[in-house]
Amino acid sequence: MKEIRFSVVIPTYNRAGLILKSIDSVLAQTYSNYEIIVVDNRSTDNTLEVLAPYEAKGLIRVIRNPVNQERSVSRNLGFKAATGDFLTLLDSDDLMHADNLADAASFIHDNRGCLFFHNLYQVIDETGKVIYIPKMIRSNKKAVESISYGNFLSCIGVFIAREIYQVYRFDENPAVIGSEDWDFWIRVIAKYPNLGRIKKINSSLLEHGSRSIFGFALESIMQRRKYILGKIKNDSALMAVYGKYLHIMMASGYVVSASAANKAGLYRKGREFIRKALQYNPRLLLNIPFLRIMQVNAFGSVFRR
Repeated sequence: MKEIRFSVVIPTYNRAGLILKSIDSVLAQTYSNYEIIVVDNRSTDNTLEVLAPYEAKGLIRVIRNPVNQERSVSRNLGFKAATGDFLTLLDSDDLMHADNLADAASFIHDNRGCLFFHNLYQVIDETGKVIYIPKMIRSNKKAVESISYGNFLSCIGVFIAREIYQVYRFDENPAVIGSEDWDFWIRVIAKYPNLGRIKKINSSLLEHGSRSIFGFALESIMQRRKYILGKIKNDSALMAVYGKYLHIMMASGYVVSASAANKAGLYRKGREFIRKALQYNPRLLLNIPFLRIMQVNAFGSVFRR
């Protein structure tokens, strides 16, 4: 039986203080047939300096962008350089658990023909304490419907076969950055809807103040959402798959916007987003997380008076 080779692609920018932990978590795998490709987006700190000893020992391969560009470009460069049977992405502030690749290899051998699967992940703080475990899709939902509600996959612990990563690329348009991974999975799931799952937490996403997700403006959430929906509407193949879910995609975007507005203390704006979410999907009133967002908004509005 052929031994599966994995490509681990790690895009990075100014993560000198974090990236070695990510790399070390790969080097600590109980499975040994893998390559690590680090794509540096023209870091201005000492990232390349801390990577140099690892590169000199042949533990990693480092590719440097010719100019600083959006992170989609880094991921796509990693895709082009990869040689593995399967590829997985790891951000330079996230961690693999020790059996991550071993479990993935076993899953591939046990599920011949599955070209696209993921494991579960947890969110941790800088001390390693588990903050929360994201709720994944319910068993009675298909991947197409689930991805329409939002990016439950994130960009960690997902494995794609060579025939996928050699064809599909992240959208490099700055207009989608912040939701580029959601856009990517929407397109992949449309062609490969039978998403596999390893029902085990094998990855950790590190929550910290300098995470790039915290740098996005509130208004950009719906701008990115509308950009992605515009792509779907202009692609007949994607419309055939997602046409009946467009209202859900719009509603979920407003839900995310409402939650972000609440966290920023912009409760009036939050109420506006809540109303728009309900216009697109009235069934949200049966959704407990959405009701909590409404509750936070109501209490926040009272205390701000």
